[in-house]
Amino acid sequence: MKTNDSAASLIRIHPDDNVAVTSMPLSKGAPITAAGESLTLLDDVEIGGRIALTDIPAGQPIVQYGEFLGRSIGVYTGQAITPERVERIEPQYVLPDDFTPRDPIPVESDPPTFMGIRRPDGGVGTRNWILVVPTVGCCVHEAEQIAAEAHAKWFSREQYPHVDGVVALSHIEGCAYCEASAQRSTQVLANCIAHPNVAGAVLVELGCERIHAATVLERLDPNIRSAKPVAVVKVQDVGSHAAIRAGVEHIAGMLAHADRARRSEVSVSELILGVECGGSDGLSGITANPARGNAGDRLVRFGGASLITELSEFSGVELAFAQRAVSRDLAEDIMAAFRAHKELAASGGLTFEYNTSPGNKAGGLFNIAVKSHGAIAKSGSAPISGLLQYEERIGRARGLHLLVCAANDLLATPALVAAGAQVVCFTTGRGTAMGNPFAPVIKIATNTSLFERMRCDMDVDAGSIAAGRETIEDVGKRVFDEILAVASGKKAAAERNGRREFMLWTIGPMV
Repeated sequence: MKTNDSAASLIRIHPDDNVAVTSMPLSKGAPITAAGESLTLLDDVEIGGRIALTDIPAGQPIVQYGEFLGRSIGVYTGQAITPERVERIEPQYVLPDDFTPRDPIPVESDPPTFMGIRRPDGGVGTRNWILVVPTVGCCVHEAEQIAAEAHAKWFSREQYPHVDGVVALSHIEGCAYCEASAQRSTQVLANCIAHPNVAGAVLVELGCERIHAATVLERLDPNIRSAKPVAVVKVQDVGSHAAIRAGVEHIAGMLAHADRARRSEVSVSELILGVECGGSDGLSGITANPARGNAGDRLVRFGGASLITELSEFSGVELAFAQRAVSRDLAEDIMAAFRAHKELAASGGLTFEYNTSPGNKAGGLFNIAVKSHGAIAKSGSAPISGLLQYEERIGRARGLHLLVCAANDLLATPALVAAGAQVVCFTTGRGTAMGNPFAPVIKIATNTSLFERMRCDMDVDAGSIAAGRETIEDVGKRVFDEILAVASGKKAAAERNGRREFMLWTIGPMV
C-alpha cells in the first residue's frame, strides 16, 4: 500500500548521486526528503524506486553509486527514473595500461569452525545426499521414480539419521544439442556426483543418447570413484519397470554406506560459498547484496572461497570488477569472458539490457547498469583470485572467483553448486523460493515487507538496513553466522519446503 502520511526519507547511496531510492512504496504528491532537501514526488513508485533529486536535462548523466549509469532523456526533480527516461551507454571492455593488480588478502589465523562432513578424498560436505542422475531427459521419469520409490521403501531418518535423502537431478539435456553442449553437460553431471554433499549416485541411461554413463564415470577423479558408490541402470536393456526396480535396489545398498558419514568440527576455510540473486529490486544493491558481500569478505579473510556468476549482470561494472584481479593476466581473462558472453547474447539477437526483467524495472532497476551496480555488491570487496568456466570445479583454490554462466537463477544456482559450493546465499527483493537438490540455499530478503510476506521462504531479513536499524556490517555478521549454522546442518527454508530446482546450461541450437 502506498503512503502519503508524512515526509518520506530517500536513501542517497553516494554524495555525488543525483538520484535516490525510496525504502517504501509512495504515491504521487508525497512529500519526500533527501540529503536535507525537501521535494514532491511527481510519480507513483514501488519500493526501491529511483527518484531524481534535481532536474537532469536531456543528455546529462544519471549518477548512482557515484557512477555514470546512463544519459537522461529529460527528467525533472521528483520524477521517477524509468527505462523510458534513460539512454543506455554501452560499456567498453578494455583494461587500462596503468592497471595495478590487487594484493591477495592475508588469511587470518584462528578461523571459525563449522560441523562438516569430511569425505575420504579430503573434501568437506554440508549435506549427505544420494543422487539419481539421468543422462538424458528421456529417462527423467525413471530417475524420479527411482528416487521416490527408494525414499518410500528404504529410507527413514530413524534408520539412517545421518543421510539427508535420495533426490533426482531432472534435466532435459542428452540429445538434439550440439556435441560441445553434450560434452560440457557430461562434465557438469560428473561434478555433481563428485560433490562432497553427495554420498553416492545411480546413473540412469536410456541407451542411445549423447551423454553416456560410462563417460560421466570417466570424468570422475579416481580417488572419488573408489570411495563413492556409483551404479548404472540402462532402460533400453531391461525396460523402464525393471530399470526402476534395479535403481531402487542399488540405493538400498548405498544407504548404509552413506549413513556412516559423521559431522566433525572443521575450519571455515573448507567452505565454498555460492552467491546468487533473483527477483532483484531497488534495495538489492543497498541492503541484502552488500550484507552478503560483507559475509563473503569475512569468509575469504579466513581462507574460504566465494563464487559469483551471471555475467550479463556485470554490464557497466565489468572494468571495475576486473580491476580487482590479483594479476593482469586474470583481469584480461575476465574482460575476455565478458566480451565472449556479450557476443553469445548477440548471436541470439539479445543484449544485456534484456536481462532486466519487468519485475526488476517495477522495483526501481531502470536499466541493466543500475541492476549490475547492485548485483556486484554480492562480491564484497575482496580481490578476485580466479576465473572458472561453467564446467570447471574450484577444487582447493580459495578466495573470490568468477564463474562463467548465464543470468538465469535456475541455471546459475546449480552451476555454483556443481563448481563446488556447499552452501548458496541467494538474495531477493521481489521474492523467489527456489532451492537446489543437494545444497542448501539461504534466502536473504532485501526488504522487511518481503520477509514478512514470504516468511515461509526467507531465512534472513536485510530490510533493517534500509530502515536504519542495522548497518551493513551488522547484517553481514548475521548472514555469516547463518551460513555457519546452515553448513553445520540447520535447514534453510528452501530445504524445509522441499525445493529441488536443477537445470543444465545448454549451448547451440537444437536439431
